[in-house]
Amino acid sequence: MYYWQHYLLGEYARCLEFAQQWVRLYDRDARMIDPDVDMYLIGLNHLLVSSFSLRDYEVFRDTLTRLETFRSGQYARLNYNSKILSFLAVHQGRYNLHFLEGSFQEGLKLIPRTLRRLKIYEGRLDPHKVLILYYKIAWMYMGAGQPGSAIDYLNKILNAPGKSLREDLQAYTQLLFIMAHYDLENFDMLDYRIQNTARFISQMKESSKLQKEAILFFRALLSAPPSARLALFEGFGAQLAEYRNDPYEQRAFIFLDLPAWVDAKIQDLPLAAVVAQRFTCRQQFAGK
Repeated sequence: MYYWQHYLLGEYARCLEFAQQWVRLYDRDARMIDPDVDMYLIGLNHLLVSSFSLRDYEVFRDTLTRLETFRSGQYARLNYNSKILSFLAVHQGRYNLHFLEGSFQEGLKLIPRTLRRLKIYEGRLDPHKVLILYYKIAWMYMGAGQPGSAIDYLNKILNAPGKSLREDLQAYTQLLFIMAHYDLENFDMLDYRIQNTARFISQMKESSKLQKEAILFFRALLSAPPSARLALFEGFGAQLAEYRNDPYEQRAFIFLDLPAWVDAKIQDLPLAAVVAQRFTCRQQFAGK
């Protein structure tokens, strides 16, 4: 209960504390795992989610290794529900590891295995969980410099029946869709897409500053001559840096790494290179 309370408030450091306490209970007495494996898996997943949100690479990597080791060693004994839980936690964790490191090209190797698992569990998964994986696949393709393939999976989300994805994640999907089409220089259709996304965000119950400002930025970018675009990217990049210190905007940066995409345009580098640079700097700083 405490974990979810702090998660909904965006207090990820507190989430990490309670997730660590959760897992430590099982560390103290491993006999507690067998009676309720699902609760143990959920605890490890909460630890992965909170450490990823905080960009705590060491905790994240160690937890993922622990989860993978447990899953491989106990898989034959897991019931069907536990196998699904472990699949979701492990596969999302693997994607997030590559997102932290900037190793998108290597991460592409995960996609066929994920799709095979989705086929196996077809009809047994919450549609929201499936769409989350599609979103991660789309971001992996974006980072690997394949925006066309990213659009294929974003379309699966945007065309999903019943709008199973949470409202805020639908907004990030639409913004990522715009980013992918910009990378492909599909400028002729961007005006329509930006208008649709702006309408959707304006009707949301709770929208973030990042979402609103991103729409204003994309509108300005679309109407600007090529010679003025770099200045627009630089100005928006500075704006995003200010939002980094706003606790109410943290969730937005977790779900959509718009700053990395903007920095890639400013530096004229691949997106993966920018994320990898940032990861290296963070690791060097952590080692001091």
